[in-house]
Amino acid sequence: MIPAGTAIAVTLSESVDSATARAGDFYRFQTIEQLKVGGRTVLPVHTTGVGIVSDAQPAGPHSRQGSLLLEARYLRLPRGGELQVIVDRKISDLRRKGASPQLPFYTSYLPIPSMGLITKAYDYVRNGKDVVLPKGAVFIVVTIQNTTVYQ
Repeated sequence: MIPAGTAIAVTLSESVDSATARAGDFYRFQTIEQLKVGGRTVLPVHTTGVGIVSDAQPAGPHSRQGSLLLEARYLRLPRGGELQVIVDRKISDLRRKGASPQLPFYTSYLPIPSMGLITKAYDYVRNGKDVVLPKGAVFIVVTIQNTTVYQ
């Protein structure tokens, strides 16, 4: 039996990009280590799992940064069935915001006529950055219920 609350290290099997991902899209991940319970391997290395994109917002004008929220759903058990899991938010950070390179902070304090208009025009046409979680990104999932695994 795999107890509820068991932490399992996994890795993304494909990259996920806020520019192209949409809420409801599925993504795949896999275990990076075997899981043993009582000295017995219950999940081998490379056990596959499935998750869902809960929210994805592409970057946009006005320096709006992209954002991405991924949720894990389950790992496929070796002999059939599913092991329900969730992302461990205390360790993993699969909710990301894009980077934000800005004009230097002091430009808003310069006493130059119309500088504010120039800054606003710059921000209007400049896009923010999208979030890309690369293939191979590591995160932790946690089992949500006790699960019996048959071998």
